[in-house]
Amino acid sequence: MAITRLQALVKLLRVLVLGLRKAREELLAKRKDLMLQAVADMNFAGQVRSLIDIFQKKSASKGRSIEGFYRWVRLANHYANITDPKNLSIDSFEAWVRKFKLKH
Repeated sequence: MAITRLQALVKLLRVLVLGLRKAREELLAKRKDLMLQAVADMNFAGQVRSLIDIFQKKSASKGRSIEGFYRWVRLANHYANITDPKNLSIDSFEAWVRKFKLKH
């Protein structure tokens, strides 16, 4: 009877350890995804800004205005700014850091 109880406890312990390992792996994967997304967003915002610069130079070289271009530049700048994690407010940055579930 004692062996059966011990076997049950060992089995339970194995299940708990496997659950902890899985939870740790999921947490590490989530942290990696958060970092990858932030870097991707930052790079995308930079690429949008480069695109704006290219089109502004092209427009200026033609010596004429392009209908809707000013509005497009404003829209593209806005999109780059809201996408870029470098522009997060301190509150948004703190919320992002909390997603990492770091221990103190």
